[in-house]
Amino acid sequence: MLPAFLRPAFPDAGRLFVQLPVLRDLTATDPLRGVVLNAGCGEGSYCPWIASFAGVTVIENIDVDWREWFLAVHTDPRLRIRRGSLTALPYDGQTFDAVICTEVIEHIPDDRAAVRELARVLKPGGTLLATVPLRPAPFDPNHARNDYSEAEFRELLNAAGFDITETRVCCHASDCMMPGAVCQPLGDGMGNPLPNGVGVCHVPPACTAVPNSG
Repeated sequence: MLPAFLRPAFPDAGRLFVQLPVLRDLTATDPLRGVVLNAGCGEGSYCPWIASFAGVTVIENIDVDWREWFLAVHTDPRLRIRRGSLTALPYDGQTFDAVICTEVIEHIPDDRAAVRELARVLKPGGTLLATVPLRPAPFDPNHARNDYSEAEFRELLNAAGFDITETRVCCHASDCMMPGAVCQPLGDGMGNPLPNGVGVCHVPPACTAVPNSG
C-alpha cells in the first residue's frame, strides 16, 4: 500500500509531509512556546507537532466545523477546541504567543479581515506561521481564492501589520504552498504602532526547500 502522502485522495497528508521539515527548521532556533493558536485546525493534523514543543503551555484550536471526536483523538491535556471564524476570532487582543495557520486563508472570502484578526490576537513580538497555495495551484472548488503569488501573499500580510522574516516554497503532487511567512506584528496587536520599531523579529535560520514530489 502506498504511504498516505502519496495517495491521490490524501492531500492533507501530503501537505503535512512536505511542510513539517520546513516548519521544523524555521522554528529550530526559536521554538514555539506559551499559548499557541491553531487557526483553522481542521482534523488537527498539526497538533502533534505543536505539542512536541515543551515550552507550549496551551494549544487553542479553532475551526468553523470541528468534529466532536477531536479531543478523543488528540489527547494532550494542553489542547482545547472551539468553533469560530477567523474573520471574528472569539479571543481578546494580544492573547497568543504564536499562531499556526496552514492552508486556511485561501478558503476565506475576506482574507484581509482574517489576517487582521490573526494580527489582533497575537502578542507584540508573537510569531505567525502561515501557508497558502502558491500560483499556479490546481483548481479547488472549496477555495474562495485558488492561489496567491508570493508578492500577493506578502502584500496581504504587510497590510495587516506583519513583518515577514522568512518565506519558503515546497511542493506536493497535489499542489504547492508557501509555509509561510514567518512573521511578527509590527504594532501592538491592536493596530497601534510601537515606538522605535519595537517588535520587528529576528530572522530564523534558512532552510532547504523541499523538492517537488510530483
